[in-house]
Amino acid sequence: MGALEAIERLPALAGPILYPCPRCRLEIDLSERSPGEMLSCLGCGSPFEVPGPETWTPRNPLDETLDDLLGTVVEGIRIDRVQAARAGTTIYRGYEIAYGRPVAVKRFDPSRLADPATLDRLRQEVRLALGLRHPDLVGILGLVARGNTQLLIMEFVEGTSLDALLEQAGPLPVPRALKIGAALARALAYLHERAIVHRDVKPGNVFLGLAGEIRLGDLELLERTDRLSASPKTAFLVGTPSFMAPELFRDPSAAGPASDVYSLGATLYQTLSGELPYYGHDLYDTAHQVLSRDPKPLASLRPDLPRGVVLLVECLMARRPQDRPRSPVAEIERLVEALHAPP
Repeated sequence: MGALEAIERLPALAGPILYPCPRCRLEIDLSERSPGEMLSCLGCGSPFEVPGPETWTPRNPLDETLDDLLGTVVEGIRIDRVQAARAGTTIYRGYEIAYGRPVAVKRFDPSRLADPATLDRLRQEVRLALGLRHPDLVGILGLVARGNTQLLIMEFVEGTSLDALLEQAGPLPVPRALKIGAALARALAYLHERAIVHRDVKPGNVFLGLAGEIRLGDLELLERTDRLSASPKTAFLVGTPSFMAPELFRDPSAAGPASDVYSLGATLYQTLSGELPYYGHDLYDTAHQVLSRDPKPLASLRPDLPRGVVLLVECLMARRPQDRPRSPVAEIERLVEALHAPP
């Protein structure tokens, strides 16, 4: 049996193996790591050494018995295991055989792409994302057709998403939250310099790696600002209502750098408080809340926050786009430096 055939026949990877961080006790998947390796905790950011396997706790993987994609090789990518399942999509961990590297594979439910116009938009957005490379972005590697659906191939970040971390660990320490905010601000600045907007910044699209990386993902919703402004009547609402800027509910073509900055502020709001800034029973209820009132004061949800951090989030989430900072990178990094400065 040749080397290529041997790789293709390898079984799907086993389920996650969990180990609690020695400092904050957050459970971390060590199934792809070796004893003695140094990692960074996804929750508190503290470095720690991977212990021997006698301390690990196996966890049952997701039920994969009915998944027809697992174990197959598609366009040179072996599909190893399910990483996550969301409404309308399934995320897999794959292995790109030719390059010897792990990749993430997003499978779309066929019903989401049944409309030819929707599929055309996806292809257009993927083409826009293919040329983007930044250390704080999850890169898009390609789009592959398989049967009646599409597989989006992306860089793999071994770790977890910010929303999963918040669900498990609750609000994050201020330095950790600001470090995440700074990485997201840099990623957005990179996009905005190229006249591109993300349109769906939220904890579910932020990925935290065991090597300490912080990446903004879900780049298949990218759009050029000139396309939005050129066709305002055909623009449609894109994003997650709890994190969307007020102006988007009035005019979806208003999506731009300022609306991304608002979503960054809403993401920091949840990261620091553990609560959504707005939560309604449906789109219309959430939209009404966003348009009619401010979120609960962040300081009331977390009194220990430094005043500068509260003011930063309030500024990012200003109701009027012109009142938000054009690029919050400098503001966030100054706060990070101030928190680490000696007394």
